[in-house]
Amino acid sequence: MPDIAEMDSYAMLCEDWGSAYQITRTPGQEHPYAAERRDDPAVILTAASPGGLRELIRADYLARPVPREAAP
Repeated sequence: MPDIAEMDSYAMLCEDWGSAYQITRTPGQEHPYAAERRDDPAVILTAASPGGLRELIRADYLARPVPREAAP
């Protein structure tokens, strides 16, 4: 079971990047944290920790930004 700090990091990751990536956590996996691009579901980034996934998302987004819907 992840500790509180890890779950807080996961929650912040979802809040920060959830509009561009579908972020999930699958316990029991070697890399339980995953982010799927909302504009290209074939691109799935995986990491062992929320911090590791955040770094992968940042690099992916910098290379190819994900279009986000404008707020009404």
